[in-house]
Amino acid sequence: MKPGADPYDVYLSEYLNGADRKFCDAYFEKIKGAIVPLIRRVGEKRQVGNHFLKGSFAIEKQRELSKYLMEVMTLPPDHCVLGEVEHPCMIGLDINDIRITTHYYQDNLPMSLFSVIHEAGHGLYELGIQPAYRNTILKTPISSAMHESQSRFFENYIGRSEAFCGVFLPKLQEIFSDHFADVTAHELFLAVNKAEPSLIRIQADELTYSMHIVIRYEIEKMLFDGAIAVAQIPETWRHLYKEYLGVGVPDDEHSALQDVHWSGGMFGQFPVYSLGSAYAAQMLDAMKKDFDVYASVAEGNLTPIVDWLGEKIHRDGGALDVADLLLQSCGAPFDPSYYIEYLTEKFSVIYQLD
Repeated sequence: MKPGADPYDVYLSEYLNGADRKFCDAYFEKIKGAIVPLIRRVGEKRQVGNHFLKGSFAIEKQRELSKYLMEVMTLPPDHCVLGEVEHPCMIGLDINDIRITTHYYQDNLPMSLFSVIHEAGHGLYELGIQPAYRNTILKTPISSAMHESQSRFFENYIGRSEAFCGVFLPKLQEIFSDHFADVTAHELFLAVNKAEPSLIRIQADELTYSMHIVIRYEIEKMLFDGAIAVAQIPETWRHLYKEYLGVGVPDDEHSALQDVHWSGGMFGQFPVYSLGSAYAAQMLDAMKKDFDVYASVAEGNLTPIVDWLGEKIHRDGGALDVADLLLQSCGAPFDPSYYIEYLTEKFSVIYQLD
């Protein structure tokens, strides 16, 4: 960044490969204008059922499911291991050595299920960087937002698709027969896509997730601009959660204390989680023009998807900036309309919107 640059732009650029407040403002204003009304329309409809996702799920059996998911995700066991931590993450020690982690909750099967898929997406990115970049600065993915695009691509666009639900449902029925014996793939698809405003970001559904990011982004701007003091964060938080998600915040545990980013000085990182989803939507659209993505998923064959992303995204590591990488992979500059259209189409079908 140039001397005299907006301090917040400096923080944003650390995670977004040079993107600034102007870019983020335009992006968030566009998605807010579409997603907030969509959330309200969904909220007026009858909720989908997910009773079979509730109850007790033995952790040892969850570990068995995770092993199966890693195989389906094509993660090579010689170059990737799965560990258990408090907060799931992926650590790339080398382009041939990545570690993914999850956290098991006996009463919350989807948390570990989708965290494994999410972190596997991160891992596939780093495993796909071309060997020529090993031990160079280019072995690092170009931005946190692009990294997040790969994890959210697999977690949501693949993992929460009806085609993928049909793939892993038989395994769920085998491992957790008491819960899933009579469940259909369509019922599972509806359940794992249940959209309902909530208070905890990492537990948010695909539709409402970006609004959690908008709230944090707007608070960060206020802090850097001096518009609010730190002591005013809880009050501002309550106001924005009511405005964008329509929910009340009962205490600080469900407010700013749930994330470690601010206490760790990681200002400017939150936008990557939403932008990654938007990048992924545009990639999916481009991928569909090359082959039938969900037909491949329905066969349990993710290799064509991993190969496409490997050629278009992964192999280049840090050699291309985000704009050029998106142009290369999608044939067009970044456009958040793909993300909006994806969410609108998907949740209109799930909730039978007019």
